[in-house]
Amino acid sequence: MVFAVLKYVADKWETFTKNYDFFLPDQAGYNPLMRAVSKGNEKAVERILNKAEAKLSIDEMKKFLFQADKDGRNVLMLPALKDNKEMVGLILNKAETILSPNELTEFLSGKGNENSKNDKCISDSPEPAIIHKISDSPKLAIIRKNFSRLIRSAESGDVKASIQLGDMYMGIFEPKLIEFQARAKMLGLEQNTSLAFKWYKKAAELGDMDAMFTIAEIYYQSGDYDAALLWYTRTSCNNVKSMMMLGWMYSSGILPLHVPRDCKIAFSWYKKAAVVGSAEAMYELGRMCSEGEGTLKDPQQAKYWIKKAYEAGYEDAEKLWNELELWKY
Repeated sequence: MVFAVLKYVADKWETFTKNYDFFLPDQAGYNPLMRAVSKGNEKAVERILNKAEAKLSIDEMKKFLFQADKDGRNVLMLPALKDNKEMVGLILNKAETILSPNELTEFLSGKGNENSKNDKCISDSPEPAIIHKISDSPKLAIIRKNFSRLIRSAESGDVKASIQLGDMYMGIFEPKLIEFQARAKMLGLEQNTSLAFKWYKKAAELGDMDAMFTIAEIYYQSGDYDAALLWYTRTSCNNVKSMMMLGWMYSSGILPLHVPRDCKIAFSWYKKAAVVGSAEAMYELGRMCSEGEGTLKDPQQAKYWIKKAYEAGYEDAEKLWNELELWKY
């Protein structure tokens, strides 16, 4: 009899777990995980997260984490509101294994997904105080751990990691680096050209052409034209921007004191850039041919290069074409 009762209970539990609706909200708009979080029950939270991970697909798990309550908050917002740093850390540790960097950044905002099953609205923006609590949490191990890992990778010769660190400290946040922007803010990193230079130079010394060009740009902006000329030249074999900068430096005379202005050299750099498709370089060649700067004055060549610049989409080409009346040649 006892055995039969135990079997009945076991069968009922198995049926319950099979049909367990992780997304089912209660009247407060809380799914099971949110209910456990609201009660501060860490063991229940861990148990539900593990069960969900075992039974749900990756996409369903993401939906589960982002499901919004009636106030538009995801499950991370609830412990943050109560300043429950241990609970925040518990949820984040699980989220790190499931979410991509961009998704993790969004998750950290505390906003729920308006397309989640309970179809609740999300507020336009999370409360600043909540973001502050999340960011200040000592359990925000994901961000700090990944940053430490990034530094270790860079120190061990990982070029990509060095460039990412340089970007973080320089404040260059392209769309593809949005996760680093968020992490930099949460780590309290501020723009630091010296540290950015350190990491860019490490990548440059390992042969990365983009890092070399960035180093040249930093030197140029700081007025160190000796170093800028050196680094632009090092990257000039396959970098149109470097070719253009070398053309500009030699044509304008913005050079180290011991290097004289030389329009012939400028012309040669512009020509190299034009050959690989730079519309601006084509324009400069046309202008120089029309003025006899760095080359013989040649209206026919001026016409040729200005026309090519116009066809390549360079806006000022048409104006110069008309000013010089190049249609005559």
